[in-house]
Amino acid sequence: MELRHLRYFVAVARCQSFRRAAEELHVSQPALSKQIRDLEESVGARLLERSRRGTKVTEAGEVFHREAKAILRHVERAAGLARDTANEHHGRFEIMGIGAVYKQLQTRVLTRFHREHPKVDIRIREVGFQDVLADLRREKIHFGYTVNIDEQAVGDEVRHAMLWLARVCIAVGKEHPLAGRKSVSLREIEGERFLCIGQEGSNGLHRRKTEEVLGHYGVKPELIQEIGGEESLYSMIGANYGVALTFPGVTDDQVVTLPMKERGEHLEMRFSAVWRKNSRSLLCRSFVEMLREEKELVAGQGMPEAE
Repeated sequence: MELRHLRYFVAVARCQSFRRAAEELHVSQPALSKQIRDLEESVGARLLERSRRGTKVTEAGEVFHREAKAILRHVERAAGLARDTANEHHGRFEIMGIGAVYKQLQTRVLTRFHREHPKVDIRIREVGFQDVLADLRREKIHFGYTVNIDEQAVGDEVRHAMLWLARVCIAVGKEHPLAGRKSVSLREIEGERFLCIGQEGSNGLHRRKTEEVLGHYGVKPELIQEIGGEESLYSMIGANYGVALTFPGVTDDQVVTLPMKERGEHLEMRFSAVWRKNSRSLLCRSFVEMLREEKELVAGQGMPEAE
């Protein structure tokens, strides 16, 4: 039994047709049929049943199908890890996160990382307030930053550590009537247009946080409008097109961030680093270790060692 037998079987089970599977695999149908017969002979059980209505997986085939897919996933992962290790000093390191999160760390951490891995191609993708966990699980990225992570939804395969805790602020343009205030209440901006990072209809993290805060305090905005990215968001705020919930540290010259008079856990923003548990990518482990050394965590917590 070889890996190609597993791939052929999984394709037929998915397509429920030898003809469609053969087209997908770019092999002839007789050749595919022979490979499946050889597989069934090797297994010692009938895995597929053919009829005029198509091809159906048998009960034994269902069990084999589940295990075959798992084996192929493990093989694919093993190959990826081997490539990572072989290309350790010439590979690519993918980071995904919120600009305002990693900007406070990139000078120290990325400078160190580049010094120790000068030939590594570092790629940083800005995703606003979107969740990075899906791409992390699919191994599209090595490392990410996120906000208000749902610890129960993380799963065992992902490690995470909180970097810092911040309270939500209100961002207004410099010409806004409240721009000169030391603090502001949500009631004072009720009826304003609230802006969020994200695509319309995406229900991203920024929009959900905005709706959560406004709903909790009973504040009704004129509307909630989603903006494509962080740069566009602050440009719109600077032009007094609307206001937004944000966090301290915004550096836009045309935007003022005002502390909120309200108190409560709904106003907390927990910024976290996330990476895959047991990642064998030495680049990822090196980056996590540098981050752990460079950033003191909230409340004196120690950042977990890279696994």
